[in-house]
Amino acid sequence: MKGREANLALLVVVPLAAATGFAMFLLGSGPVWPVALVHGAVGLLVVVLVPWKSVVVRRGLRRLRRPGVFTSLSLGAAVVLALVTGIAHIDGAWAGGASPATLQLHVGAGILAVVLTLAHARRRRVRARRT
Repeated sequence: MKGREANLALLVVVPLAAATGFAMFLLGSGPVWPVALVHGAVGLLVVVLVPWKSVVVRRGLRRLRRPGVFTSLSLGAAVVLALVTGIAHIDGAWAGGASPATLQLHVGAGILAVVLTLAHARRRRVRARRT
Protein backbone atom coordinates (compact mmCIF):
# COMPACT_ATOMS: atom_id res chain seq x y z
CA MET A 1 0.00 0.00 0.00
CA LYS A 2 1.21 3.49 -0.78
CA GLY A 3 0.90 6.56 1.41
CA ARG A 4 -1.70 8.02 -0.94
CA GLU A 5 -3.86 4.92 -0.54
CA ALA A 6 -3.44 5.01 3.24
CA ASN A 7 -4.63 8.62 3.24
CA LEU A 8 -7.72 7.72 1.26
CA ALA A 9 -8.39 4.70 3.49
CA LEU A 10 -8.13 6.90 6.59
CA LEU A 11 -10.46 9.43 4.99
CA VAL A 12 -13.07 6.65 5.00
CA VAL A 13 -12.10 4.95 8.26
CA VAL A 14 -12.10 7.98 10.60
CA PRO A 15 -15.65 9.13 9.70
CA LEU A 16 -16.79 5.48 9.85
CA ALA A 17 -15.39 5.25 13.38
CA ALA A 18 -17.31 8.40 14.28
CA ALA A 19 -20.50 7.09 12.69
CA THR A 20 -20.36 3.76 14.52
CA GLY A 21 -19.56 5.54 17.79
CA PHE A 22 -22.51 7.85 17.26
CA ALA A 23 -24.71 4.85 16.43
CA MET A 24 -23.78 3.27 19.76
CA PHE A 25 -24.98 6.41 21.55
CA LEU A 26 -28.23 6.36 19.58
CA LEU A 27 -28.84 2.71 20.46
CA GLY A 28 -28.12 3.35 24.13
CA SER A 29 -28.16 0.24 26.26
CA GLY A 30 -30.03 -1.92 23.76
CA PRO A 31 -28.48 -4.34 21.29
CA VAL A 32 -25.28 -2.38 20.85
CA TRP A 33 -22.71 -5.20 20.62
CA PRO A 34 -22.72 -5.61 16.79
CA VAL A 35 -22.07 -1.90 16.34
CA ALA A 36 -19.45 -2.01 19.10
CA LEU A 37 -17.63 -4.81 17.27
CA VAL A 38 -17.61 -2.79 14.04
CA HIS A 39 -16.42 0.28 15.97
CA GLY A 40 -13.59 -1.71 17.53
CA ALA A 41 -12.62 -3.24 14.19
CA VAL A 42 -12.51 0.19 12.60
CA GLY A 43 -10.30 1.39 15.46
CA LEU A 44 -7.95 -1.52 14.86
CA LEU A 45 -7.93 -0.68 11.16
CA VAL A 46 -6.59 2.77 12.07
CA VAL A 47 -3.76 1.05 13.93
CA VAL A 48 -3.10 -1.25 10.96
CA LEU A 49 -2.80 1.77 8.62
CA VAL A 50 -0.20 3.50 10.84
CA PRO A 51 2.93 2.10 9.09
CA TRP A 52 1.84 3.44 5.71
CA LYS A 53 0.62 6.74 7.12
CA SER A 54 3.90 7.19 9.03
CA VAL A 55 5.74 7.38 5.69
CA VAL A 56 3.54 10.31 4.69
CA VAL A 57 3.91 11.93 8.11
CA ARG A 58 7.71 11.72 8.06
CA ARG A 59 7.81 13.27 4.61
CA GLY A 60 5.45 16.06 5.76
CA LEU A 61 7.46 16.77 8.90
CA ARG A 62 10.47 17.64 6.73
CA ARG A 63 8.48 20.65 5.53
CA LEU A 64 7.49 22.19 8.86
CA ARG A 65 6.90 25.62 7.37
CA ARG A 66 4.01 24.32 5.30
CA PRO A 67 0.58 25.75 6.26
CA GLY A 68 -1.60 23.43 8.31
CA VAL A 69 1.17 21.65 10.23
CA PHE A 70 -0.49 22.48 13.55
CA THR A 71 -3.77 20.97 12.32
CA SER A 72 -1.97 17.83 11.17
CA LEU A 73 -0.09 17.36 14.45
CA SER A 74 -3.27 18.06 16.43
CA LEU A 75 -5.10 15.45 14.37
CA GLY A 76 -2.42 12.87 15.12
CA ALA A 77 -2.64 13.64 18.84
CA ALA A 78 -6.45 13.43 18.81
CA VAL A 79 -6.40 10.05 17.05
CA VAL A 80 -3.82 8.66 19.47
CA LEU A 81 -5.85 9.95 22.43
CA ALA A 82 -9.04 8.41 21.01
CA LEU A 83 -7.33 5.05 20.51
CA VAL A 84 -5.71 5.02 23.95
CA THR A 85 -8.86 6.06 25.79
CA GLY A 86 -10.97 3.59 23.80
CA ILE A 87 -8.68 0.75 24.79
CA ALA A 88 -8.52 2.05 28.37
CA HIS A 89 -12.33 2.15 28.56
CA ILE A 90 -12.63 -1.43 27.36
CA ASP A 91 -9.86 -2.54 29.70
CA GLY A 92 -11.32 -0.63 32.63
CA ALA A 93 -8.10 1.31 33.15
CA TRP A 94 -7.95 4.65 34.93
CA ALA A 95 -8.43 8.00 33.25
CA GLY A 96 -9.85 10.61 35.53
CA GLY A 97 -10.98 8.33 38.34
CA ALA A 98 -13.89 6.53 36.67
CA SER A 99 -14.75 4.66 33.53
CA PRO A 100 -17.28 7.28 32.31
CA ALA A 101 -14.48 9.88 32.36
CA THR A 102 -12.45 7.62 30.06
CA LEU A 103 -15.41 7.30 27.72
CA GLN A 104 -15.94 11.07 27.78
CA LEU A 105 -12.31 11.62 26.81
CA HIS A 106 -12.70 9.02 24.05
CA VAL A 107 -15.81 10.70 22.66
CA GLY A 108 -14.28 14.18 22.87
CA ALA A 109 -11.09 13.04 21.15
CA GLY A 110 -13.14 11.26 18.49
CA ILE A 111 -15.23 14.34 17.73
CA LEU A 112 -12.09 16.46 17.60
CA ALA A 113 -10.46 13.89 15.28
CA VAL A 114 -13.39 14.06 12.84
CA VAL A 115 -13.33 17.87 12.75
CA LEU A 116 -9.55 17.93 12.29
CA THR A 117 -9.73 15.18 9.64
CA LEU A 118 -12.09 17.32 7.59
CA ALA A 119 -9.85 20.37 7.97
CA HIS A 120 -6.73 18.33 7.17
CA ALA A 121 -8.28 16.66 4.12
CA ARG A 122 -9.59 19.96 2.82
CA ARG A 123 -6.07 21.43 2.85
CA ARG A 124 -4.54 18.40 1.18
CA ARG A 125 -6.85 17.43 -1.62
CA VAL A 126 -5.96 14.39 -3.68
CA ARG A 127 -5.70 15.17 -7.36
CA ALA A 128 -7.12 12.63 -9.74
CA ARG A 129 -4.54 10.83 -11.80
CA ARG A 130 -4.92 9.47 -15.27
CA THR A 131 -4.33 5.70 -15.28
